[in-house]
Amino acid sequence: MNKKKFNVAILTDNLKGHGGEETVLRLFSDYLSDSYNLEMIFPMFEGNVNWLDLFHGNQNGVHYNVKQSKSNKYIFVASMLIKVKVDVLICMTPQLTYFASVIRKIFRKQYKIISWQHFSILRPTDKSSFSDKKKWYSSADYYFAISSGIKRELISLRINPDKIFTIFNPVIPVNESINQKKVGVTHFLCIARIQFKQQKNLQDLFGACQRLKGNWILDIYGNDDSEGNIETIKCRNYVKKIGIEKNVIWHGWVEDVWNEDINPSCLVLTSNFEGFPMSLCESASHGIPIIAADCPTGPEDIVNSQNGYLYQMHHVEELANLMQKFIDGNVNFDRKLVKKSVSKFFVDNYVRNVKGSIEKIIEESNEK
Repeated sequence: MNKKKFNVAILTDNLKGHGGEETVLRLFSDYLSDSYNLEMIFPMFEGNVNWLDLFHGNQNGVHYNVKQSKSNKYIFVASMLIKVKVDVLICMTPQLTYFASVIRKIFRKQYKIISWQHFSILRPTDKSSFSDKKKWYSSADYYFAISSGIKRELISLRINPDKIFTIFNPVIPVNESINQKKVGVTHFLCIARIQFKQQKNLQDLFGACQRLKGNWILDIYGNDDSEGNIETIKCRNYVKKIGIEKNVIWHGWVEDVWNEDINPSCLVLTSNFEGFPMSLCESASHGIPIIAADCPTGPEDIVNSQNGYLYQMHHVEELANLMQKFIDGNVNFDRKLVKKSVSKFFVDNYVRNVKGSIEKIIEESNEK
């Protein structure tokens, strides 16, 4: 007898078709659509709608609206939750998690709600009050934590640890390593949204680069979502001001950095906060060492002695010293061990973890 396929819906907000969350959603769809009847609900899609076609190929139901007013967004979400048959609803924003719980109560729906957040819950840029956060997050039945740090944050909101499943994010194994070509120049790789301060905190990266001695290049890949590209302007002006303009190459956003003709010695991440930074895992999976700020959630799960260095946030001198090691040739990372260091995040392990978590949730629900 065929095993029943449960109906799982993913509800998220403000997608643009590129970025870490979109990458994870694609992988989630690609590798789990055979196990579940998947529905995707995107009430505020801002990107190229052609990106949504990638989900149709997996036999998913894709429901979306382009960016609109807040009231229309919630009307759309309510109509979808009433119409679509759902056993498990995975919500990627706290406000939508709470709203989904309200709809469930009013219309006597039976779906279980999983909160699946992709950023630090207690990040400094989030001005929501502690009481609001507690209300939003406590409205879920279960939680997917993509890092150990996010699990700690959920517990600080008095969420029951037994209801939290740490699943991390999926990484696709890479057979070939990107081996550095010996060209006499050390290339540092940065893959990040262009933000001078804010989350990605490129100011610290530039400050560290100013202290470097020898031949080096900083290759920056990433888009700028700010109005009038003001963040890029800030960054370029600062780079010029501190005298490293000739050492910085701006590549813009590209679909797949790893298919570019790159020659990195290491990847550097200077974020003020993250959820689970995919760029670190992707770099390591290609055999490229990593340096990352030890921000509250994410890097601690990924960076270890086999693949790179963590440094204390905003300690620019410490970051510069670590980068200087690569210029001076005072590092000796085994590319095979760098790749192996992130194997626990590989897709097969991720799928096993997620399926086990969902099955446990459904099993617990059926027992009640």
